[in-house]
Amino acid sequence: MALNASGPIILGGSTVGQSINLELGLGATVQISLDDAAVRTLAGVPSGTIIMPTDFWGKSSVKYGGAVLSYSLGTGGPGGVNTNSGTAGGITTLTYAGITLTANGGGAGGYNNNVNAAGGTASGGTSNATGGTGGGATGDRGGGGGGGLNGANNSIGSGGAGQAGQSPINFQGLSTALTGTGYSLGTGGNGADSGSSSVNAMNGSPGTGIGAGGGGAGWYGGNGGAGGFGGGGGGAGGYSAVNMTGGAGGNGIVVVRSFNNSSYSSVVRISGTSYALPSDSQSFEVWAIGAGGGGAGATSVDSTSGGAGGAGGIAYYQWT
Repeated sequence: MALNASGPIILGGSTVGQSINLELGLGATVQISLDDAAVRTLAGVPSGTIIMPTDFWGKSSVKYGGAVLSYSLGTGGPGGVNTNSGTAGGITTLTYAGITLTANGGGAGGYNNNVNAAGGTASGGTSNATGGTGGGATGDRGGGGGGGLNGANNSIGSGGAGQAGQSPINFQGLSTALTGTGYSLGTGGNGADSGSSSVNAMNGSPGTGIGAGGGGAGWYGGNGGAGGFGGGGGGAGGYSAVNMTGGAGGNGIVVVRSFNNSSYSSVVRISGTSYALPSDSQSFEVWAIGAGGGGAGATSVDSTSGGAGGAGGIAYYQWT
């Protein structure tokens, strides 16, 4: 539905093509004014004087209804085994109307090199953020902790305990956009005990939810924890154990929130290659999140530990 391309336009009333109320999905007698946000959005005049009726001719409240977004989701980097480093996370992209958001994957955790793994970068959005770095580790230290989505950098692990994974930081209202989707920003996984030889206490715990890094294993041995969506995997430890595996990085995702002049609707895409917006979409915003890098492995040699993977980058864009 759209307003007429010529002739009279009125705020209320029951005539389709003339009534701004009806175009906005409101009742014919609902009280509105030219200064209401929804009315200004329809007119395309965010501030200043609105000219009746010409500013409304041909305007539609479903500007993006049914628009198809094309995307490709990055795959989380696998963790390394034994003396092998992890693998970098894959790239997430989203394209619509000639604009491409690119969220690069987090870097791979390195084996026994004391170097932090870089977080993924992002480009193409009105706002872009680099993912948190994964903690490096070496010597008599536990495994490093995975980087978190747009999180602070992890420092080098110390003292034999596995390093905790980073929790994500909210970015451009992502936490609010996730409301009602069944997903949320997560919590970084815990690092394992410094010297426990108990099988149940050697492994780093996984990051939960979206954007959280996995915890590193203890110095005595153990596997790194996996990262949540977009988060880096934790590093392994291996003094008393062979073939320990770094945590896998979390897969990339896309979050879409659309607006229909009265309410918001959000979806989280963890699979597929396209998404059609609801038929009543007047505006929408997108978060594209790259995949996390995998943590490095470790083996049964004293003074060996695995570093953690970095988190994916995140690109944000709003179409109005």
